[in-house]
Amino acid sequence: AKARNIIAECEELLLNQAQVVFSKTLVLVLHYRIIRALKKRANKNKNREVNRLDLESLKFYDDVRNTFLELSKKYKDRYVVIDASKSLDEVVETTYKIIKEKLDGLR
Repeated sequence: AKARNIIAECEELLLNQAQVVFSKTLVLVLHYRIIRALKKRANKNKNREVNRLDLESLKFYDDVRNTFLELSKKYKDRYVVIDASKSLDEVVETTYKIIKEKLDGLR
């Protein structure tokens, strides 16, 4: 519920913007399994400082992910889901193509 509220507040802010700005908003959702992401982060940088998000439960992260996936289905023109489990080069290339396509569509 906490994650859903945070994202709902962000959505509300976007909806209150001028329609011109809103219509050009692009949200890239980097989709990756939360357990893998947390393990990878923990193994990669063991000496990093703990922040408030580190203290959240797996349910919080799962709620955030699910909410963004729901929004991507609802607002297909603004939300794009990218498979972040692929290699960094593949994720960057996919992201670049999506942004380029969106920018080309504005012309």
